[in-house]
Amino acid sequence: MDLTKINYEYGLSSSTDVTIAQKSYTESLSELETLKNNQGKLLNQLAVLTGESSENSSDLKRGSIDNIKIPTDLPQSISTDIVYQRPDVLKAEAELQAADLDVKIARKNMLPQINLTGFLGFNAYNFSTMFDWKSFIASAGGGLTQPIFQGGRLRARLRAKKYKYEQMFNTYQKTVLTSIQEINDSLVELKTDTTKNQNDITRVKCENKYYTDMNYKYQKGAISYLDIIKYRESLLSLQKEEIRSKTDVIIAVLGLYKSVSGRLN
Repeated sequence: MDLTKINYEYGLSSSTDVTIAQKSYTESLSELETLKNNQGKLLNQLAVLTGESSENSSDLKRGSIDNIKIPTDLPQSISTDIVYQRPDVLKAEAELQAADLDVKIARKNMLPQINLTGFLGFNAYNFSTMFDWKSFIASAGGGLTQPIFQGGRLRARLRAKKYKYEQMFNTYQKTVLTSIQEINDSLVELKTDTTKNQNDITRVKCENKYYTDMNYKYQKGAISYLDIIKYRESLLSLQKEEIRSKTDVIIAVLGLYKSVSGRLN
């Protein structure tokens, strides 16, 4: 901004250029304050999570995102069998067992054997027609139909049990389907964020080479210092985008581990 003002004084820049430079400078100051505010909040949260006082948050040792290595051996597809490791599914199955229902039969009738590949457009409820609680009743509760002709009281009990079982299986089915969708969503997020990060890395490499070429021209007196500052600003902007996309990948990896309860095999 200062250089643009000097150029304006010597008739090398217009008043519009000065206004644009001032606007850019002010926006950068606002963004800096936002970053400082976010940093303070995150440091306080980190202090609490690590058992430290928030008053000592500024003393926490800083690391570098450049030192964080993204795993390269992550699976491209995940079997739906992995949902049986999730606490929410295990809890739903425990409730089935408490009602003296066979969990193995429930799994067979409630979960198709498919591999999740993280494809877009996946909706867990598309699979709802594959699941039929009545088939489970026929397999696991066949004995319920034996005394059906022994009186109205038994028929009422049978209906009550079936309604109860139906409600339990609907809950179990919803839990399983939601688990499948969460895992697939995590795969989608990981793949898209990884692709974006790889593209950002390529862009930064190209921009860095371009900046090196422009800096050589500056050293030879072919362009001004103001020009080289603008090229440097463009490079820094792309580097910031690349860091953000890498952060998104790291978060997506953690999200995938969380969706499969920390186990990918």
